[in-house]
Amino acid sequence: MLTAKPEETPTKKTRRPPLPPLQKRWPATLSAGVLCILASLGLHGLLLKLPLDVLHPSSETENPVEPETVTETVAVTLLPPASKVEVIDPLPAALEAPSPQPAPPPPPSPSPRPATPAPVQPELPLPAEAVTEPPPDPPPPSPADTPPDPYAGFPHLAGATAGCQDLSNCWRSEADSWRAAARTLQAQLESQGYELDDETEEILGEDTGVRIYAVMRDGNPAYYLNLVSVTGGILYTMTPEPMTADAIASIVTTERF
Repeated sequence: MLTAKPEETPTKKTRRPPLPPLQKRWPATLSAGVLCILASLGLHGLLLKLPLDVLHPSSETENPVEPETVTETVAVTLLPPASKVEVIDPLPAALEAPSPQPAPPPPPSPSPRPATPAPVQPELPLPAEAVTEPPPDPPPPSPADTPPDPYAGFPHLAGATAGCQDLSNCWRSEADSWRAAARTLQAQLESQGYELDDETEEILGEDTGVRIYAVMRDGNPAYYLNLVSVTGGILYTMTPEPMTADAIASIVTTERF
């Protein structure tokens, strides 16, 4: 705000008497200057306290001062085109955790199938130490290879029983006469087509109580029939070879005691 400077009122000059010399008038001059300064300061203070409308009432109302429009000139500087800046996409926001959905009902479990048994692997035998095994027994001969029983169909005496001492194919009879028993056996074998040759004397040198026959078919001996008289009857046995004198003597001695 502009403050109007008050116009100074011209003072009426009065004629003063001539001043004394400088040395004599110095104190009066100094006092007058100080008073002027103080008076000027007092007037300025009063003027500052008065409002502007009191000092200039008509000038501001009749002719209002319009503020001047100040046009400022702005210097425009053309900047070079900005270089192309690669725009980096912002990182995607963290995905929100999806709300848990209700679990679907479990599918019906299929009926269990019967377990297929795993094939059992045969256990391999551990290698055994080399052991010398005996040769296997020969297979039994087939019926075609088995020679026919030479004693099959032998005409035994009536009432004879098998078994006597330790001899095989031995039979016991309670016949009273060993001679009659020998003739009966001879006649029955000849009726079957056999031929009998009495070799008793050639083997033993006697024929008392003993008979040894070679039973032959087609001129070849098939087996031998040995008949011995013992206590309580007779013993007869069939052998591939004729019995010796020692074997017959052992039978007789055993049967007596």
